[in-house]
Amino acid sequence: MMAWLPTGSEHIAAYARSRRLGYDAKPAEDFFRRWEPHDTIVSPELWYNACTQPTPWGGHVTVAEPWTAGEACEPLERTLVAFATASWLTRRAAMRVGEPFLTKVGFLEAPPPPKVSLGDAVWDEHVTTFAASPSEAASAFVRPLRELLRRRGF
Repeated sequence: MMAWLPTGSEHIAAYARSRRLGYDAKPAEDFFRRWEPHDTIVSPELWYNACTQPTPWGGHVTVAEPWTAGEACEPLERTLVAFATASWLTRRAAMRVGEPFLTKVGFLEAPPPPKVSLGDAVWDEHVTTFAASPSEAASAFVRPLRELLRRRGF
């Protein structure tokens, strides 16, 4: 019997095939758990529809759907989260594009990082960036990464 998948998963799988991206309908959670605690979202119960692409500078970008409801239950809203991984990426920063419905998070152990600007007019107009400082954010979201995300529609 096939495991339950969110509505629209077949469209994401087709998109991944058409772009020659790695696709995993229900990816292993250990990759995502290593990123916790998240700075801008509640840690989801499950992850679905992970698409992975190698980057020109080494490493890869994985875009996946955090599932904030139980399996086979529809959450109030749906979103995508991207993770960029490369050996030379050593900074910590978070970005958000779109609606902040997942960001209503209570921070118990430490306050969230502050919102910062990078001085990149297009980025700052469309993206909310969180980091310890503007320089930390600029080091984390280097121009090639920002350009890749911009080209990909983020």
